[in-house]
Amino acid sequence: MKTVLLVEDNEDDVFFMETAVQEHRMRVNLRIARTGDEAVDYLSGRGNYTNREAFPLPNVVITDIKMPGKTGHELLQWVRSHETLHRLPVLMLSSSNQAVDVNLAYDYGANSYLHKPMAHQELQETVGMAINYWLKANVPPQPE
Repeated sequence: MKTVLLVEDNEDDVFFMETAVQEHRMRVNLRIARTGDEAVDYLSGRGNYTNREAFPLPNVVITDIKMPGKTGHELLQWVRSHETLHRLPVLMLSSSNQAVDVNLAYDYGANSYLHKPMAHQELQETVGMAINYWLKANVPPQPE
């Protein structure tokens, strides 16, 4: 089963993401990090995340931008700076559609930028399409 790491501090958005996975009947191990710092711990296998069987490296990361502590942009920079993670697909999901946020995400190496719709049904559809694409249709980087 493939793993998606969702980095999101808003409990309502976490709920709707979980609902989207269930409604689209995705066979996905959805892991949640509530802050960018927690996501770094998860991806590093530190603290509560040392057991890789229980907390496998994700196949894709979906992160909000504006969070307490390390922002989504900072998390993205951190991921791209690590040799073992630099090819990991990272999708930015934000309510911001300001050019500065979008362009900065791509400048830092985001694979995709998704505007977080206000309507919950649209959010579920957007997330469902994104996860299906990145886990089913996309060919991931291959070991050399």
